Order: sequence, then structure tokens, then C-alpha cells
Amino acid sequence: MASKSTLSSSSAVFISVSSMIGAGIFMKTSALNKLSHNYLPSLVTLFCIFLFSILAFSYVLVKIIPSQSGNGGFMEWSKVNCSPRLNTAFINFIRYFYHPLSLVLFSVYGVLSLKGDEKMSTPLLIMFSLLITITVMFMNLVSFKTAYRVQLTLWTLVLIPLIALPIMGIIWPGESSSTFEKPTGLDGAGKWMIMISGLPSLLFIFDGFYNLASLKDKIQSSKQLVRSLCISFAIVTFLYLYVIIGFSVGSPGNAEYRNFVAFKGHPYLLEFFEILISLAAFMTLNSMSLSNISQLTAMDNMYDFQDIKRLRSLCFYKGKPSNPEFEHRFIHWIYLMMHTIFWFLVVGIMASLSKKFNGKGMEDVLDALADIISSFIFGILACIIIGNLVKQSKTSILFKYCAIFSGVIIVIALSYLFITYVSGAFGYEGADKFSNGLKLFIMCIFILGSLAPQFKEFLNRKFLQKRSYTLYSYDKYRGSIITFK
Repeated sequence: MASKSTLSSSSAVFISVSSMIGAGIFMKTSALNKLSHNYLPSLVTLFCIFLFSILAFSYVLVKIIPSQSGNGGFMEWSKVNCSPRLNTAFINFIRYFYHPLSLVLFSVYGVLSLKGDEKMSTPLLIMFSLLITITVMFMNLVSFKTAYRVQLTLWTLVLIPLIALPIMGIIWPGESSSTFEKPTGLDGAGKWMIMISGLPSLLFIFDGFYNLASLKDKIQSSKQLVRSLCISFAIVTFLYLYVIIGFSVGSPGNAEYRNFVAFKGHPYLLEFFEILISLAAFMTLNSMSLSNISQLTAMDNMYDFQDIKRLRSLCFYKGKPSNPEFEHRFIHWIYLMMHTIFWFLVVGIMASLSKKFNGKGMEDVLDALADIISSFIFGILACIIIGNLVKQSKTSILFKYCAIFSGVIIVIALSYLFITYVSGAFGYEGADKFSNGLKLFIMCIFILGSLAPQFKEFLNRKFLQKRSYTLYSYDKYRGSIITFK
């Protein structure tokens, strides 16, 4: 690091890349191969086209990021470029769904990579994952420097499978698998359907970039932040293509590293790589914990959340705090932990139901949550891009084209995800009704949960002529239920 309080350019790139390169690079490779019907040219074409979209998105960020002054990340961009009501819904989604569920996802992903869903009961899996999450969150609360060093250590270990596994697949290519599982529903329309069906997975691949934007107080300048993000996008694209090609050659048909010829007769070698891959998920968990607490703190500073204020009054005396800075961070840590524990319970229940009705279990629930959360985040970014385009009447032609292109890609991914879940819930082309119905239910919960406080406030004021219990004060900004300091 450049100094005690700031990150150098290389450190910023490292945090951004390590946030995007987690367990997903090993898990999504198999999923993308399935969507492409084991046809590598369509998969490579998808990545190349999406790279243009990411580059266009990077150019848009160059114009948007300078408006960010704190650690609020894209929520500061939303405040500037979106309407108050829309911004409120986005804030609700980030606080109640994204922050806790991102921690749940990667802690459980890590344990699954280590043990496997079939080897551990759901309650034990949830308890073990929760223990790891609490440990990582506590470490991030105590010391940023310690968390950074742990991130660097994990990244060094994750580089071993990241570099070695594709090489092993290319040197010892496997035979085509006869047990290739073809996609169902809209995903099964053909080899080139991945040009649309693969977009949600690609959004998940790149969605860790905003972790760095939530650490702006440790970045020297906006230019450094933008430059670090652009470099990290290029690195992540190259690494994913490298892994996908290596896995496809090493295990034709399903791109599963466990089926590599090199592991036949060497179970301990396979277990060694499984342990290293599980560390990739924990590396992302550490990065998420690092950025989520910072972003929540920045959002509370901007909006003065009433529920956090009540929690603070319960935890501390009303007198003058002896250590204001620590108490401020500790309250947000407690708040995030409470929500995370709640979602661990919910995810455990959903996994048990999935195991009972379709036999898929935890991995099916995690994949659904990962795609939906990533798509919602990029949906927020699409609204920010559109809002910025509308507000800035005098913009260059290049900016307009980049904003429209990147925004359209995001809208297509969101629309396809929704259409797939709706059609799949009715069993279209052999799709799993329960699995798609569960995904559609999760998506609706996210939407309704984000809008519920405003909707309740509107009904109470319209029909009961009274102020309801909400999480925000009704004061400034007509139609908004957020008080801006």
C-alpha cells in the first residue's frame, strides 16, 4: 500500500480483481459450458461481445465516478442521477438484500467447494458457513490492514488452481463426456442462445467491481479509481477465457475440473485443489465484508437511517461516546450481522425445500440468488446510466453510444432472466417448475421488499391520514421518505 491510509494503483487493481475472481470462476465455467451446449465458439463470441459492453461501461464510469465523494459507491451515483423514490428503492435493496446475501452466498459457496452438498446436512452447512462469516466480519471490523493482508494471502493461494488447472486440462485432454446435461426451457433453444442466456452469468462474473468503489476514501483520486477498474475488467476477461478454454479441453462435455484425466487415481491431488478453490470463495467473502461495512456506514451518514439510530440507542448509553469512531463502525457491524443471520436461516429453508421437491438442494438456490442479485445490481447501474444520460443534455456522441449500448445489454439480461423464470415455472420445454418458481418467487420478494416501505407510507397517508412507522423520516424531496442531511 502506498501509505497507511491509501491504496496504491496496483493494490486497488488487486482488490478489484480479487473481488471478481472468486469461486465463481470455477463454478460459472461449467454453467456457461452447459448453456452453450458444449460449443466453445459461441461461448468465446459471447465473451468478446460482452467485453465491448464492459469497455463501453468503463467509459461511462469515467463520467459518473467523479461525482462520488465518499464510500457510498454506486449508491452515491444513484442519489445524483435517479429520482428520490427510485433511489429509496435501491437503498432498501442494498441494505436488506444485497449486503447480507452477498456474505451468505460466498461463505456457503466456500464450504460447498470444500465438502460438497451431499456430504453435509443443510443445518450443519448453514452453521459452519455462519461461523466463518462472523469470523471474517469481525476481522474486517478490527483492522483494515489485517483484512488486506489476508486478502493478499488468499489471492496467492488461489493463483495456484487458477493457473495450474487450465494447463493440466490442456496438457492431458479428456474424452468427450456421454453424460452431458442439456439445458432445458428457453436455455435449450440452441448453441447460439447463449448470446442472451449467458448474459446474467456474465453480470455475476463482473459484479464485484463496485467493491472497490465502496473504498474510495482509500483511493488517491477518481482517475485512479477509474483506471484501476478498467485494468481489472481486462484482466478478469482474460482469466475467464483462459479457464473456460482449459476446462473445455480437459473435460469436454461438462467443463468440470474434477473429471480431468490428471486426477484419475490421484484423489489427494483433487482434494488439494478443492481446498484451494474453496479459498477463492472465502477471498470474495473477505472482500465483500470489507466493502459492505464501509458502504453501509457511508449510506447511514448520508441518510441517517432510523432503525440504525434505534439500534444505537439500545446498544450504547445516550451520553457522549468514549470512542465515537469505533462505536459508529460497531453499530453498522451489528446491524449487518443481524440481517446476515436472518438470511442464513431463509437460505437454509429454501435449500431444504429444493432438496425435498427436486433433489437439487443448496447449489440450486445459490445459483439463483447469485444471478438475480447480480442482475438487480446491474439493473440499478442501468438506471444510473439512463438518469445521467437524461440529466446531461450536453454530452458527446461517444458517451451516448456507450451509455445506450451498455444499458441495453443490462436490460436484455434482466428481461431474459424474468421471461425464463416465468416460462420455466409453467414447465416450458421440460424446465423444472419448482426451481424456476422458486427463482421467480425470490425475484418478486426482492422487488416487493425494496418498495414495501414506500408503499406502506403511501397507503397510510392516502387512506388513514397518518404517518406510518417507516425506516425514514418524511421531510425533504417531494414524494421521498428519506431525510437528506
